[in-house]
Amino acid sequence: MITRIIYTEIWQDNFFAELSVEEKLLFIYYLTNESVNIIHLYRCNNQRASADTGIDTPIILKAQKKFSAENKMFFKNGYVFLANAHKFEKYNGEKNEVAKRKLFGRLSKPIIDWYINISDTPIDTPMDTAYKSEIINHKSKTLKHKSIGEEVANQIPF
Repeated sequence: MITRIIYTEIWQDNFFAELSVEEKLLFIYYLTNESVNIIHLYRCNNQRASADTGIDTPIILKAQKKFSAENKMFFKNGYVFLANAHKFEKYNGEKNEVAKRKLFGRLSKPIIDWYINISDTPIDTPMDTAYKSEIINHKSKTLKHKSIGEEVANQIPF
């Protein structure tokens, strides 16, 4: 079983405190569901979120807009990116770096491009800073026989 730590101070956070009950459940769901991974970018479509939480899709869409507007989480084509998760979870070590590369290697070019665009604000993890500049500088140099995800993942200098 994978575990996630949620700091109890979340209940004192102004943004979180002002969420409705459904929004709080969704926020915690997106932080803790079984698809969350060490790169904080994972697949989770609205149908699954609705089935897992019992919250109707229109409420989910409204909450997603709110989370995105506040730069907490971003959503695209069934993918979720947890913008600030790196502040609370630091995965270090060679095995974790290999796992991160594999996860990035599975992503499609549109999702990688989206990730680059939304994470364009300063993020203080070595992976994000180096990863973005490597992707931007090497987009046109990707190999024809590899997906852009595989090529980019091989360039991440962890």
